[in-house]
Amino acid sequence: FVSKLNVPIGYHLREMACHSLTAYAQRLRVASQQGEKGKMALKLHCRRAVLELVLRKHSFHDGLRRAGVKSIKGAPQLDFAEYVSACLLRLGLPPLAPDERGSLMRDYGPALLQWRHVVVFYVLRLLLAP
Repeated sequence: FVSKLNVPIGYHLREMACHSLTAYAQRLRVASQQGEKGKMALKLHCRRAVLELVLRKHSFHDGLRRAGVKSIKGAPQLDFAEYVSACLLRLGLPPLAPDERGSLMRDYGPALLQWRHVVVFYVLRLLLAP
């Protein structure tokens, strides 16, 4: 029915519709009960956000508003350089040069430590979504 209305709905509104506040609240509850394992699941949000920064800095974005990287198998066990490499491979992009891999943690390590802020931002975004 809705698809026949011919109303353009952007990516962010579609995402908010799929990830309701109640579903995310449940996800936060489960994560808090799982300890470190649950914390890592929340940290993946931050990794994804920092990945966007890496893609923009290295001009991998090519004008896209957001990269279409799907889930990476075993992502919680990968260090950040391995995670970025797996994402680049998934996007069909050239891998980072060895010197770029070495500088990732220096350049983006502080941002990766801000994972709690990313979770708070996402929750606020869900609360304020129409």
